[in-house]
Amino acid sequence: MTEPHKDDTDRMMNTMDLIFRIFLGLNFFIFGLNGFFKWFAIPQAHERMEKFQKALIETGYVMTVVKWIEVISGLFLLTGFFVPLAILICGPIVFMIVSAHLFLNQKRGYGISLSVLLPYLGLLWIHWSSFSHFFIL
Repeated sequence: MTEPHKDDTDRMMNTMDLIFRIFLGLNFFIFGLNGFFKWFAIPQAHERMEKFQKALIETGYVMTVVKWIEVISGLFLLTGFFVPLAILICGPIVFMIVSAHLFLNQKRGYGISLSVLLPYLGLLWIHWSSFSHFFIL
């Protein structure tokens, strides 16, 4: 016989997982595709952030690779397939988004940083069992 609280906890964790996956998946999928199709303009950032973005775009491949990773991982998160893999490949991109916006975009980057970091950390926490074996000494 299962404990009644365990069922409620599982239901809550599944709901949180779904919310985080949809939020982060849509974020990556839409902004990833926007990198290719330019559906909507991105608001102007601080001058240092603009220079950083321009340098990445001028390489000819870095932003293309990043946008493809965003689209693919966004699809994985939205469909629920390969979620641990999506979390794994999103990690460096989340780190760069957060650090670039906090350090280069100054006061304008807090909202963007939090909107990417919080659902990512939530997913990492929920799916920690997929990653915990990497940290065994």
